This record gives sequence, structure tokens and C-alpha cells, in this order.
Amino acid sequence: MNSSARSSELRMRLALAVCLTTSICAAGEKANDIRNLQFSKIDSSHFGSWQGSATDSNIEITAGGSGSFCSLPQENCQPFLTTNARNSNSTRFTSADDFTPEVNGQLTNLCWWGAYQPIPGPFPDAFTITYYDDNGGIPGNIVGGPFVQSGGTLIVMGPLDTGELVLGVAPIFEYTASHAAVNVVGGNCYWIEIKNDLSGGANWFWEDGADGNGSNLDDGNGIGPPDGYDQTDFEPDDRAFCVSVETGDPIACLPPGACCHPDGSCTAVNVLECTASGGEYRGPLSSCFLENCPVVPPNDDCGDAIVIDAVPYVDTVDTGGASADGPVGLCDSFGATGLMQNDVWYEWTADRDCNLLIRATPIATYDTIIVVRDTCVELNELACVDKNGNELGDSVESLIFQVAEGESYLIQIGDNGNVAGGDSTLVEAECLPPMGACCDGKSCSERTVEDCDGSGGVYLGDGTTCNVPPLGEPVQNSSIVNKPIPDGLPAPGGVGAPVSDTITVGESFIVGDVNVRVRIDHPFLSDVLVTLKHESETPITLMSNTCGGNDNFDITFDDDGGTLACGSPTIGTFQPTSTGGSLLSAFNGKDSAGTWTLEVFDDFDGDVGSLLEWSIEIDASGTPPCEAVCADGQIPGDTGDADVDLEDFAALQECMGNSVLAECLCPFDADANGTVDVNDFALFAEMLSGPS
Repeated sequence: MNSSARSSELRMRLALAVCLTTSICAAGEKANDIRNLQFSKIDSSHFGSWQGSATDSNIEITAGGSGSFCSLPQENCQPFLTTNARNSNSTRFTSADDFTPEVNGQLTNLCWWGAYQPIPGPFPDAFTITYYDDNGGIPGNIVGGPFVQSGGTLIVMGPLDTGELVLGVAPIFEYTASHAAVNVVGGNCYWIEIKNDLSGGANWFWEDGADGNGSNLDDGNGIGPPDGYDQTDFEPDDRAFCVSVETGDPIACLPPGACCHPDGSCTAVNVLECTASGGEYRGPLSSCFLENCPVVPPNDDCGDAIVIDAVPYVDTVDTGGASADGPVGLCDSFGATGLMQNDVWYEWTADRDCNLLIRATPIATYDTIIVVRDTCVELNELACVDKNGNELGDSVESLIFQVAEGESYLIQIGDNGNVAGGDSTLVEAECLPPMGACCDGKSCSERTVEDCDGSGGVYLGDGTTCNVPPLGEPVQNSSIVNKPIPDGLPAPGGVGAPVSDTITVGESFIVGDVNVRVRIDHPFLSDVLVTLKHESETPITLMSNTCGGNDNFDITFDDDGGTLACGSPTIGTFQPTSTGGSLLSAFNGKDSAGTWTLEVFDDFDGDVGSLLEWSIEIDASGTPPCEAVCADGQIPGDTGDADVDLEDFAALQECMGNSVLAECLCPFDADANGTVDVNDFALFAEMLSGPS
């Protein structure tokens, strides 16, 4: 797939994802929701004839409008942009944009720009142009028209190919027209509506424009038909057109609305004035009397993170007015659809090596999440935690993270999911003493060295764990599949039938580690869902809806792998938690023998792929860290020469009373109490009798 086709496909997918999760379109209608040209699925077979006029498939935002036969001066225009275009017709969406004449005059002729879908177009045009006065920020009474091309009241010249492409793929056309005179008053706000009712299911898109006020209306309630303009039809862009009178300050057309300021105050201003002041605009004609404006915390943004001077640290912050800054955290259970909400930021430069404990306790019952990142520029995730609780007590989160002296860390605390929440939250940070595995006989627990020594245990060192390591002798099995993945179903069906393949493992042992390699060809990886199950147990997800429009992958899923890096193809060894899946350690402790089944689903129609091959590597559990028995073939009391003799006695003396060095446990901790002591000396003396 060429880059232009991929770009168009990705834009369509993003739009349709919105369609499925909002009211923009109804169930079963997603493929027809082409309000914006960038949301339309464009047939790549038509690109060739137009590529010669595109100097760069990633066209920069440029203002045009100086066409071959539009004679109107620049001060009368909102020139076209190449970034997007908006559908406008009588059945689905109808667009209108505002303008303000500088002086009294007459509207008699105009120019505008647009594009067609399907490409290449153009189709026989059926334009209608209507002018309205302003009624509090929406079109009011008709002051001119409707002027109809098919009725002869609108004389249209064009379309003329401008030689420019919108979104790098669709040619932009220019039109001029004339109609009966419409009187306008300087300084007043008016609206122009241009629609083109093409036949045969084709669509016309009115080009985005520059130099307006960043506001137009799109009537249609998602899938149409248009039912009259209202404030909910607001869209944050302009349309491209020129009129036969000079236009003035476009801000005059913007209605006031409630503007919430960071300090919790509210003023009634238009959206541009609100944004310029750093406020949050609550919509045209919204009322400060009815709006609840929260106080924005001072550490709302990463760049304004509160600096922690020293730990222990305690702070209470109200996150209710905080914004969502992202990016999505790996621990966020809603990570596929939204950012952490209502997040605040802290920064600490470690003054020592330690295990940093971070705790977030919400006063209310919203679900907290904690993420540690490196810098505000990279925002790489270093650690995260989320128990997904939303009840008081369950929503308290604690994260223990090992820090290094001199390194700086960003702490992001907010509300899990894609729905805003937040409230008063207690934030705590403190350095915990080093911890490691402590052996009490064969029993293992992770404790401080002081606690371990106090109980007579054997401390295995800072940072050691009680996790049982894999044996290091994995069993490998593979399967060549080469089967197609059934296409996903149209909405609201979504997920299609899986392609399934099974590997049978004959060896029986306790699983200590599982790694899985999967190779798939698919032109749109965010469609792909991969699961693995053992016998009849519940499957775990390895990959789900990641890497967008990238195609093909050869991934090894490994709990000790890196963070997913998408490409075309995507190749590497990655943690399944970074690919939208779960840890493979879910299989640890199971019996390796039996069937292992891989299933691959496609959960979006329109693209198909194939499962080429896959393999599974299973390792047995190794020796637990506190296992006091000797390794295979090693003789208790012997240091290596197959005789329990005086050389071994010298080594025993060095280990006497030692409760720290794990290597003393074998061969000298004969009674397995975790300490080489007088009891072991007596047992050793019994063995000191020559060859074993």
C-alpha cells in the first residue's frame, strides 16, 4: 500500500473509531459518515492521475485562493487550505460560515473552493447558496436566496482544477458564481451556506478556509438529514470563499459564552478571547450562572510539576479541575480508548538510591492511577500501577519504584480511563530501606536486611526477589500455518471468526517461563487481536488494536521484552503489556503438557491478513532462591573434589556463623535452618570420614 493510500486509510479508521464510540453516527451507518474528506475512505486506484500535481504527500498548511478566474480582491476572501474539507448537501450535512462586511454593500458574485469524493470527479454540480442574518451565533432569517444553480437563479462557472490537493490526494477545484443583489450592512454578522446536491451517491466537500474566526456550523446531527442550525453544530474551522464586499473583523460574529479561568472565576467572552486568556470555553451562549468552574491545580501540566524538595513528602491536591495530558499509560485499563484524566504532576531528583514509595489516596471514590516518567519531552513510562478499583479504599494506589541518586523522575497521578473524574487527593512519597529475598530455611520473603537478620534468616542481597527463576533449558515447538484471517464484521458486529492453530507439547513439567513468537501479514495492524490459551483454560491476550495503519509483524512476546515500537513491518521482542495484552506469567506454575492454542481475530472489516507461523518456548521452573539442597551431583559437605576432607573443613570454618552468603548454605547448612552453625559442624564431623 502506498503512503498516500495508507494515510487516507488511517484517517478513515480514526474517524470510524470515533463513530463507534460517540453519537456522530448510528449503528450500521459508520461507513457512510463522511462529514470530513479526511474521514472518507478514498479509492487508491484514482490517485495516479492526480499525483503529478502534488509536490509532497505531506502537504503543509498553505493558504491559496488566487485561482485563474476569481477576480475578487484578497480582503474579500477566506482563502482555501489544503488540510481538510467538509461535506455539504441537503441530505447528510449542510455547512454555513459567518462573515462581517466592512461597509454597506451588495452581494452579487462570489468564489469558493471544494473537492469531490469519489475521486477524481467532478460530477454534474447542483449548487444552492443561501445568505442569513445572525441570530445569537447561528443563522437567523434568510436575507438572500436560496439561489439555485439548477433553477437558473445562480450562474456558476467552473469547476476549475487549482493544481492543489487536499490531504495530498484529492484535487481542489475553484468556482465563481453570480446571483441577484443582496443588500448587507457594514459591521453586521451574516452567514453563507453553500451546498452541492450531487446525484448517484457522490459527495462534495467545501474546502477549509483561512483568516476567519475559527468557527462554522455543520448541520446534520451526525448522519443527517439537516434539521436546522443550533449551537451544538459548532465546528472549530472556517470555510473557503470570497464575496463581493470587503469583509471586516470576523470576531464580531462570535457569540459570548461562559469562560472558566484557572482560578475558578468565570467571564462571558467569545471562544477566541477565552482561549487567549488561558480559559476553558463552555460553549456559545453558555452562562456563568449555570457553569461550575473548577480551580485548575498549579501542577496541572507536566512543565509546571511541583518540585519535591525532600522525602518523606505529603501534599493534598484537588485534581477535579485538572486536564488530561497523556500519553496513555500501560497500566490504564482504558488505554486503548483514552488518556488518564485529571492528572497532576510532581518531580523529584533522588538524593540517594532507594525504593521510592508513591501513594495516592483520593478522598472521593474515583479510580486513581500512578505513572512514573522520565522527562516532559520524551514522557517515557518507567513504572505504573492501577488496581482498577473505584470504591473508597480500593481506589488507593501505591507504587514502589527503585530510583538512583542524582536522577530526576516525573510522577503523574490522575484518574483511570477516558471519563473525567478527579477530586481531593492525598499524595505521599517516601524512600523505603533496601529490600531483598530473605530465607528462613526454605521459606522465602522479601524484607529489609535488618528484619531478615533479626529473625535469623539469610539475606540474599538488595534487590533480590523470591521469584523462582526459569531453569534455562526451554522446550521449543513451532507451527507453519499460512491461513487467512477472516475479515472483521461490519458494525455493530466488529470481531470476526478467528483463525486458530494448536501446538501439542508432550513434555510434562512445571512452567516457569513462556515466550511466544507470532508472524502475521496484515495491512492494518490495529485490526488484529491475538490470544493464547493452554488446554481449556481462559485465554490471555497477547496483542490488541495496536500500531494503527502499520502493516505486518514478526513479534516475540516476552515478559522480559522491551516496549512496543511499531513499524512496517513491526519486528522485535516486546512485553505483551505494551502490545495491548497481558503477562505470559499467567501460565507459570501450570503443567506444560497438552495443547497450546493461538487464535487471531480481525475486529474491523475492510482489510484481511494471514497467520503465517508461530512458535512457543516453554521453560521449566528452576531452583527456588531459598532452596537449601545442593545442586545435582554435589555432595553435602564437599566443596568440589568428591571427598569430604580437611580442605572442606577449612571452608566450613569460614562459613561458620555466616547468615549472609547464600553459597555457604550448600554444602554446609546440613540441617537447612538458614545458618551455618554448631549443629552443622557436628553433622560435618560425621561426614569427615573419607570418600563419600
